[in-house]
Order: sequence, then structure tokens, then C-alpha cells
Amino acid sequence: MYYKEEQKLGYLQYEELFYDLLSRLITNEAHITSHKDYYEHFIFKSFEAYNNSKTEISIRQIVVLFEIALDSMFKFKPSVDLPEDLITIT
Repeated sequence: MYYKEEQKLGYLQYEELFYDLLSRLITNEAHITSHKDYYEHFIFKSFEAYNNSKTEISIRQIVVLFEIALDSMFKFKPSVDLPEDLITIT
């Protein structure tokens, strides 16, 4: 695997560490397995941000933010439909 000068992880190492750090108190293997595309998409997009970042950002920080978003999603169950912006003329 190719490593940059900053010794950032390659994608496979990043993905493995991401799953290792992900709290099973927030999610579980069944949810991860049944929503594999969702998790893989997030991991890929967060890897791009991690890899292209000029500042120090840790995988742990990314995982914590993902856990916060997952916890909020499970608690409030927001719609996945993006409504049109409304303009109110008064």
C-alpha cells in the first residue's frame, strides 16, 4: 500500500481501523451488515477527507462524529427525503 510522507493510512488500513473504533453501543454488526452500502460510502468519503486534509485530523475524531450522527439518526429518525426550499413572501 502506498503511504504519503505524513504516514497516513491507506484505504484498507483506514477502513479496518474505522470499524475497530466504531462503538458497538451505538450500532451493531447486524445494522452494519444490512446497511453495508451506507457504511462503505461514509467510510470512503471520510477517507477522502482524511487523506486530502492539510491539517491533522484523526480517524478517532471522524468516528466520534459519525457515532454522534448515527445516535441522533436512531433517536430522531429523520426523513431521508430532501424537501424543496420554500420561499415565504409576506
